[in-house]
Amino acid sequence: MARQLGLYTDNFYHIFNRGALKREIFLDDGDYFRWVKLMYWCLRYNYSLSKFLSRVDFMRRTGEDSGQVEKEIAKFYSLPQRPVEMIAWVLMPNHFHLVLKQLVEAGISSFMHRLTSSYSHYFNRKYEGTGTLFQGRFRAVLVDTEEQFLHLCRYVHINPLSAGLASRQTLPDYSWSSFRYYMMGKDDLVTTREYLESYFPSIRLLGEFTLAGSVNQEAYLIEGLTIDDDFGWYEEKRACEKIRRDNLIEEVFKA
Repeated sequence: MARQLGLYTDNFYHIFNRGALKREIFLDDGDYFRWVKLMYWCLRYNYSLSKFLSRVDFMRRTGEDSGQVEKEIAKFYSLPQRPVEMIAWVLMPNHFHLVLKQLVEAGISSFMHRLTSSYSHYFNRKYEGTGTLFQGRFRAVLVDTEEQFLHLCRYVHINPLSAGLASRQTLPDYSWSSFRYYMMGKDDLVTTREYLESYFPSIRLLGEFTLAGSVNQEAYLIEGLTIDDDFGWYEEKRACEKIRRDNLIEEVFKA
């Protein structure tokens, strides 16, 4: 279980949360797209995305130039600095994972509050729901070492594979993850790829590292990074690894 901790500028953190009572928080492609759009928006502007879209829709229906709204937002509501850098992200049906670097004081808290509250408002309005969408406040885990950083990014990117939503062949095509954009070498307007890419001479090697083998040998590196029982696959691997270790110990004592 991740502990809540102070969030300090220039540090990297694993940020994650799931739906209240493990409910699904993305029900169709439009929901996923809205979250991605909100990530982009909350990195750049201090203005409601819903209000912006409503204004644009109204101007288009009345034949006015909606481009003026975009120029106004960019001029008057652009953030002086991004609150965070997004290193890796993945969206799953009932939870999300982000790897963030905080750039300004309270940057992560501010960004996550705007992101989750805006998405909750959108979701409840679309599905005529009420109440809490997420299971409390987001969880945060400090990334202490380069090794942990690498395996955390890998863990985030293989979530769809581990959950059976993608195969090894189709994982690079999973739409709702930064891994797709790493593999294409393209900018998704959200992800800062330089940090992770700096460890690999080529995109091919980054892909090979991400898709390589089992996570058993890396379990200690991502201890506390999972959303506990959401990931039966991870718990099963840990259980198998424990059995293997216990058997080895037993053989030693028999000898």
